[in-house]
Amino acid sequence: MESTAHSTEGIDTNLYSRQIGTFGIETMGKLIKMNVLIVGLRGVGVETAKNLILAGPRSVTLYDPTIVQWGDLSSNFYTREEHVGKISRADASYDKLQELNPYVKVSVITSLTTEDHANYNVVCYTELLHNIDQLIEINEFTRAKNVGFILSSTFGPSGFAFLDYGKEFIVTDADGEDTKSFVIKDATRTNPMVIHVDPKKRHTYQDDDFVSFREVSGMTELNSLPPSKVKFLTGFKFEVQVDATGFGEFDGKGGLVEDVKVPKKVEFHSLKQALTNPLAATKYGMLEAPDLRFWGRSDQLHLAFSGIFDFHKTQGRLPGNNEEDFQSVLASVKRINEENKASEGLTLEEIDEVVIKNATLYSRACISPMAAFFGGIIAQEIVKYTGKYSPLKQWLHYDIFETLPKGEANREPLGGRYDDQILVYGREVQEKLSKVKTFMVGAGALGCEYVKAFALMGVGCSAEGKVTVTDNDNIEVSNLNRQFLFRKNNVGDSKARVACSIAADINRNLNVESQKLFVGPETESIFNDDFWESLSFVVNAVDNLKARLYVDQRCVWFEKPLLESGTLGTKANSQMVIPHVTQCYGDTTDPPEEGIPMCTLRNFPHLIEHCIEWGRDLFNRLFVDRASEALGYLDKPDTYIAQLKKQAQSLSEVKETLEEVQKFLEIKKSADFSRCVQIAREYFENFFNQTIQNLLHMFPVDYVDEKGQLFWSGSKRAPNALSFNPEDPLHIHFISATANLIAFNMGIPQSRDLQAIARIAAETPIAAFTPKKIHVDLEGEESKANEGAGSEDEERIKQILAEIQASNYQFSSKEVFPIEFEKDDDKNFHIDFIHASSGLRARNYRIAEHDQLKTKLIAGKIIPAIATTTAMITGCVSAEIYKFVQGITEIEQFKNANINLAIPQFVFFEPTPVDKIVTEEYNEELMGKVRAVPDKYTIYDKIVVQGPLTMEQFNAHIKSLYPVNVSQLYKGRENFYDWYNGAHAKYWTTPIEDIYQEHFKDEVIQQRYLLLKVMGDHLEEGCEVKMPPVKYVFKQKQ
Repeated sequence: MESTAHSTEGIDTNLYSRQIGTFGIETMGKLIKMNVLIVGLRGVGVETAKNLILAGPRSVTLYDPTIVQWGDLSSNFYTREEHVGKISRADASYDKLQELNPYVKVSVITSLTTEDHANYNVVCYTELLHNIDQLIEINEFTRAKNVGFILSSTFGPSGFAFLDYGKEFIVTDADGEDTKSFVIKDATRTNPMVIHVDPKKRHTYQDDDFVSFREVSGMTELNSLPPSKVKFLTGFKFEVQVDATGFGEFDGKGGLVEDVKVPKKVEFHSLKQALTNPLAATKYGMLEAPDLRFWGRSDQLHLAFSGIFDFHKTQGRLPGNNEEDFQSVLASVKRINEENKASEGLTLEEIDEVVIKNATLYSRACISPMAAFFGGIIAQEIVKYTGKYSPLKQWLHYDIFETLPKGEANREPLGGRYDDQILVYGREVQEKLSKVKTFMVGAGALGCEYVKAFALMGVGCSAEGKVTVTDNDNIEVSNLNRQFLFRKNNVGDSKARVACSIAADINRNLNVESQKLFVGPETESIFNDDFWESLSFVVNAVDNLKARLYVDQRCVWFEKPLLESGTLGTKANSQMVIPHVTQCYGDTTDPPEEGIPMCTLRNFPHLIEHCIEWGRDLFNRLFVDRASEALGYLDKPDTYIAQLKKQAQSLSEVKETLEEVQKFLEIKKSADFSRCVQIAREYFENFFNQTIQNLLHMFPVDYVDEKGQLFWSGSKRAPNALSFNPEDPLHIHFISATANLIAFNMGIPQSRDLQAIARIAAETPIAAFTPKKIHVDLEGEESKANEGAGSEDEERIKQILAEIQASNYQFSSKEVFPIEFEKDDDKNFHIDFIHASSGLRARNYRIAEHDQLKTKLIAGKIIPAIATTTAMITGCVSAEIYKFVQGITEIEQFKNANINLAIPQFVFFEPTPVDKIVTEEYNEELMGKVRAVPDKYTIYDKIVVQGPLTMEQFNAHIKSLYPVNVSQLYKGRENFYDWYNGAHAKYWTTPIEDIYQEHFKDEVIQQRYLLLKVMGDHLEEGCEVKMPPVKYVFKQKQ
């Protein structure tokens, strides 16, 4: 089986790998057959088109004959100044949209009749190019033709989305979550029956979920049941709506229960019906409020938008920013409200005129944050036409009114690209945006969206402003599916450089600089104090936790706002970090990833994930670690052995490592490709036959433990050994991949001649099985693996070293090639080996096999990622920039978000206030009171001390500020001055920086100050104190 790039049913799995990790291959298969019409190519339209084209439908057709105007440049990132007044929005956007994905046919139409809508699976209106009566007529036509219909628009800082997928739409997977299987501990013969799962792992099933069973022994009737509904009881048991009174007795040998995705029929109301009575069309009988702080806001917005629709229908235009148009819309809202009382439509007890006014006055504007937010959502809703995920039911109303200026603003247009944004926020805010200096860390999916937003909003678009972007990564093929600024010809180039270059093309006034650097202690000479102090705010757009935490710490120290966000498939979150006001990013931690116990991985797998992880570990041991160790020995033998003995946890580990080195060197000495195949065949026998026979020799199938329980029960499956078969494609897949990887290690030519490989493998002599004493990890006993045998190991180590030295190998370290794992090259045999290994392991333990794509996703730790979620969350976050430039600091004005587009669920909430550090009346560790000095300080506080000062002078200065006697100084956790240490008495008259430098002799102090942790005694209360860090400045700024 030759390793080739996958093209499953015409799907480029390299390009779409992260998206497939989210949608699944079945949904991708449906998506690539879809034809979609997008009407309106202003901000929401172009964002929707961009996100959808990246997703990969068959075709996207664009309709918008409107000639480009200056205001369009505030939200359509494909329009340019030279387009203004000359070509249509659709024509201006076409070329760049087509470049996004060669697999999608993009076209522009110049006319559109009602009947034309029948040519598409979904039609999406993103502008009011038609009045509401015409849109209702079009919706009635699409319902009759079973065509999906979406209507969405933004009115400056507010907007909506409406969806209608007909009377009988089928949802095949409501939430997109992976199915979960659990080991059965017990099953009752009752009606309804109760299933108990293995107590080591809580089940995740909820009421009305459906489950199926497999591999259950004793009560075998379960294996043939159709999907059955469950009722939650506890975390370790649940009811199944099945009468099991006549079933066989469960024998305790285990079996699996797994949830099943059962298709559900969903009914949608027409636009005409849902416009008047939106509550009847919703999931819960009410309009959901994305931000619970503004309960009822969606109802107010719905009538406001109804009033705008009415104005647009009668006037043929959207309302202007004037009192007359506002009063006209308000009158319509009041009339509609009264009419609805007689028709069971939506009514308001009290109309909020501020909401109506904010929706009306800025309705002609389209701004980038709102366009990105709705464009991400709408594109995802179009994908849901495949049946994957739950469509919007049926309205979403959203606003960012809290970003509006609180006082007067000059909203006169300038006849330029920011006119739409100026209509909403005024010239004053626009000028402040242009002078922003910001630092963005990361230029991947999030980074591309943010730097696009900066260009559209005018952030850093002046000589006084600046956007600095850093990312140490280069562009890969798999990035192209969601990092929309990159093209195939950019693969291998710097992400930051390309992203900044294209952003500068969107807005030629963008003052942007790219860096290809890590952000960390090692680059503090570049991203130095002056750099951080100059910033207005910082944007984290990196998926590396270590980098995010470092940036967070820098923002805390320099008291800079941080805009933090992240995505995982359809899920996204955002966090606004405001100095002295909110918690920082590091104050909140994600739950740790669920690991696989080592005993499960080595000997007792029961899920395919266990087998894939085992295959990934085997890859490292055979082709990475072994070659690296051999290279280290060949390069500097004595140094290598000394380091090995120092770093190893036991002599047994030293012995095993040296045995692997010796094996590698022996192979290298005389290896050709035939020998590589023979070794691969020996590996097959070892891993999939003889090791399994050894395990069964120690623990036969009917083995009973000391408690009288069957050993092979619950999550432990009795394995079976595999006999090599040269006619089995998976067997040869393993031999071929293994032999070629060994050949790579050895630096000899590889071969893809599968017939020759199969023949050599079949002819390889294999020693008969003889039982060996092996160590088997059992739960809770993993640490015992290396105990004992010290003297025997020492003798064996001496023997191995003597044999290696006597062999006098005639090759150098330059002829040994350790492998660096690369998941995205389908011709390098890496994923081939892991897939074949995990498949054979699955056969050993009777686990359902899997396709190679799943292996790639799991072994490559491919994080599910899609463009829709990324665009949506960056829209949320970039709106917060309006607040920062206006100097808003009140915590209630900011929004954090947790959003799941799959369900869909939108939750906006106030950030968490910063924790206050207070006095502890009793500290258990210090067994006494610890005084906070000053009381209620926060992580953002610090004490600035101007030096240079001796230790005596420093102590006196602190005493002048607080009743504290300084006793100890620390750098981080390392103490370098201790008043209680007699040897430190000599430092009393020594400058602080000299004491520091004497202790940290190898450190070159590059900054003008030291960051000190101070410990001391409270002079009045006689207790320990805790204080903010001290910034001790000992050099003057040059």
